[in-house]
Amino acid sequence: MKTLFLTTAAATLLLSGNTLIADHSSQRNYTNFIQNSETRLQDYTEYEMLNEKLDIQRYQTKVETDNNNTRILIMSNNDNQEQYKSIFIKDTNRLKIIEFKRGLIFDEVLQ
Repeated sequence: MKTLFLTTAAATLLLSGNTLIADHSSQRNYTNFIQNSETRLQDYTEYEMLNEKLDIQRYQTKVETDNNNTRILIMSNNDNQEQYKSIFIKDTNRLKIIEFKRGLIFDEVLQ
């Protein structure tokens, strides 16, 4: 009886772990879709300023956060020698661009 109970408990644990892994991987694929979609980046309010300041086309861009209040993008080149973070505050249209090595390089309200 103990063996049956332990086997059932172990199988349940393993199956629930696989479900969690599958759910996480599908979420990661959705993030990659956003990351690789150039059309989506061009639709962002801050896109023009980012392109003017950084030439955003040269960087791989990842959407770290995009909610009702803020959008945070991480931009880096292939060898990660140049990395930038943009923080766009939607309520006020404020854009901050931070270079990882030098710090804040842009902080203005976009018109």
